[in-house]
Amino acid sequence: MTKSKTIKLERPTRDGTALFADAVGETPYAIEDSIKSFADWLLYVEEKPLFRPSVPTPTEWTQMSIQARNTSRTNRSNYNAAFEPILTPSRTSIRDAIIRLITVNRKSRDSARMSAVIRGLPTVGKTTLVKYIGQSYHRACCDLHKNLYSQAHTVPATQRPFIPVVYISLRGLKNREVVSISAFLKKLARFYGIPHDARKQSEDDLIEAIIETACKCKTSLVIIDEISNIDLRFVGAKTISDTIKDLMNHIPATFVFAGIDVDAMGIFVGYDDQNYKEDTVEQKSRRRIVKKPNISTASQMFHRLADYEMLPFNNKLQKEAEAIIRVLDKEIALVHHKRGDLLALFPYIMQRTDGFIGAMISLIRQGCEAAIALEGKGELMEERLTEALLETIKIDLAAETAYAKVKKIRKEKL
Repeated sequence: MTKSKTIKLERPTRDGTALFADAVGETPYAIEDSIKSFADWLLYVEEKPLFRPSVPTPTEWTQMSIQARNTSRTNRSNYNAAFEPILTPSRTSIRDAIIRLITVNRKSRDSARMSAVIRGLPTVGKTTLVKYIGQSYHRACCDLHKNLYSQAHTVPATQRPFIPVVYISLRGLKNREVVSISAFLKKLARFYGIPHDARKQSEDDLIEAIIETACKCKTSLVIIDEISNIDLRFVGAKTISDTIKDLMNHIPATFVFAGIDVDAMGIFVGYDDQNYKEDTVEQKSRRRIVKKPNISTASQMFHRLADYEMLPFNNKLQKEAEAIIRVLDKEIALVHHKRGDLLALFPYIMQRTDGFIGAMISLIRQGCEAAIALEGKGELMEERLTEALLETIKIDLAAETAYAKVKKIRKEKL
């Protein structure tokens, strides 16, 4: 008679710290990364990178005290969960092109400045890239002008704060929530610290206040992230396009927009319903009306934006994905990790994530945390990443759905 496997049951506890026994000295809340004001942006700009902690060898690990092990786990867990951005050649080329635009625009004497839009699918790294560009440029501006502006970061002539970079994200507060043009302007005003009373100030008044403040604060880069969340239901693309164009014309800065399917929204072309022409198309024996843009009515913004698309690291960019894994292979802080372990998992990681950087980083971060936690409970002989361990990790639904299709095809071939 086969002996049945004993199932280990856990009795619920009222002591929540039992679940986070290794989180000694950590705060019981997530790190706040929401940037709503210039003060928030400064905290992000001045944030110091985490240095890679010392990783004990397997022999040293067996000789360490329980307290020393817990400290090591905490330090390495923090580091593994906060990898610094990795710029691949395709991302570097976009960064360099935008830096080039900023440089030219700063020297330009007219208002016809070129700007940029970065578009792509979710979790390809758009936000990470534009924030990195903004952070690097802000630091460069402060270094270049440290003799011109005081240590208090003020512009002497106006005593306004020196704000070379503005960053706002148009994230909805709730699922699928869109942002109105009024909310967009209020976000800009809040970043600058401009008081606003909707009962006394019109949108035109707010635009004028934003332009005046931006000029006095010497803003030369404006980043508007998640522009795809802006609401097109009531005012139309042309009104939004005209509002943004007004800001671009009067603020001597480079504007960088980032979002999903931005090219399909019509904001930067300025289409409204009257600027569409209707075509009847036959599709599967059903007639449907398709609205196609009439390019002859395109707005000025259509001619002043450089378009950059960020793609997942699959197909043509698979070598870049391998380069990222190669870097992370050196960075992972696990006791039993050996150089080349993660690289050996590269084909599997690509299948699990379909080459989306967000899914790749999430899988590896969660895998590292699981390896540290399980080894700490004596459930793993070694603290390292394996395919069996990563199979237990759940990542985003899109990646899991794509992976399920891969497994189904593989199973049908057997």
